[in-house]
Amino acid sequence: MSEIVVRQLNLRRPVDVHQGDIIVLELEENPLTGYSWDLADVPAFVTVAESSYEPATPPDLVALRVRRFRILATATGEGTIEGHLRRPWDLANVAERFSVPLSVR
Repeated sequence: MSEIVVRQLNLRRPVDVHQGDIIVLELEENPLTGYSWDLADVPAFVTVAESSYEPATPPDLVALRVRRFRILATATGEGTIEGHLRRPWDLANVAERFSVPLSVR
């Protein structure tokens, strides 16, 4: 079992993992804006194990924290993980989107 970290700069690159691996998505957020990342769609062959955040290091005014999604590859398959940056009370308005092509062997 391996842990593969995908940072915000690499979100559109395909991710190839093995069944049992953990994919960690690291996304920058600024909580002062009210916007936070959520996963809008995940393939059936993965499970979101955890969503957490911590202050960015070094701290700055652009990204005050890093959102981490830990995703477990539970079965083989191909699909896309999609996420949205939006305010929890205004789900219709998406400020930013990402998609990560995923292949689990």
